[in-house]
Amino acid sequence: MVVCGEDTGRVLSAGDKGTVYYLTETKAPFNYVRMEEDIVLKISPIGKPSIISGPEGKLEETDDSFIYTLSVPNVKEENGKVLLEVTKTIAGNMGNKNEKFDFTFFTSDDDTLSYEWTLNDINQENLLKSGDTFTLGHGDKVVVNIPKDTEVTITEKDAREYRASVKVDDGEPEEVMSKTVTMDADKTIEFINTKKGVIPTGVWMSYTAFILLGVMALIGVIFFSKKRTRRQ
Repeated sequence: MVVCGEDTGRVLSAGDKGTVYYLTETKAPFNYVRMEEDIVLKISPIGKPSIISGPEGKLEETDDSFIYTLSVPNVKEENGKVLLEVTKTIAGNMGNKNEKFDFTFFTSDDDTLSYEWTLNDINQENLLKSGDTFTLGHGDKVVVNIPKDTEVTITEKDAREYRASVKVDDGEPEEVMSKTVTMDADKTIEFINTKKGVIPTGVWMSYTAFILLGVMALIGVIFFSKKRTRRQ
């Protein structure tokens, strides 16, 4: 069974007479109200799912299975909070996409406040506080749930031999390692580390040049020797 794009590894068995299942939303996404009522569905003896109670989904039948896609209608919660998404991109022909980089999180709020956050869509048990650090690699994503109008600063601690730049939402990248934003709405900060190198494509040209110079020198020596021989 797949939930929110992640395979849970659970298999819904049909049984000889069909089986009824109850789906309970244990936790809603940040700033949304959790669905309190269970979704009740039935799997027929041939494995075909149908909804008994809850939102209707989309049924797709393949040669050997049934695929039922169901969307949970969470309601936006007016709790005065917004989401800060921090992403990491490693670019350039010499960039190593297996490298990890550390970041520091600072806010204008009291240092005693804690913030809910996720790393690659997984809820983190240890809440984030101002001054804490987290680590990102290529394609990683951190999302922090922050009170609206909070001033947040994200700083990359060490870009090493990479050229660092930062882009906020759809803006242009700036060659900096730290960015401060006021969270008046949901925002995305993308940290881009670029490493480019010149591939030595001219190696054979160098060897060829040395060979030609050697041939020319040899011809010059032979020509000079013959002239001197004739004069004698």
